[in-house]
Amino acid sequence: MQALCRLRSEGRVLPTYSDRRLLTIVNLLTIVNFMDPMGTQDIAELLGVSRQRTHQLVAREDFPDPVHTVNKRTKMWDRDQVVAWAGEHRYDITPPPSR
Repeated sequence: MQALCRLRSEGRVLPTYSDRRLLTIVNLLTIVNFMDPMGTQDIAELLGVSRQRTHQLVAREDFPDPVHTVNKRTKMWDRDQVVAWAGEHRYDITPPPSR
């Protein structure tokens, strides 16, 4: 971590703006490699609901916590957790037949 940080005059090690951006990218790559992340649009398509309804659902206390928050408006959830939640709440998540 010290390689990504600059020493400040008071002797504390604080990440710079570019360091924080790099750490965010590294975190995102880790999430993508270890789980199947999805955003609100993906959740809406999976559950067959509107974008507005999706925002209501993700705000519920019993909805899974996001696995990553990119910024205040952009969050990502683990697909397995969302599918499990949907099953508990009787959402039909079977994919439509292919044409």
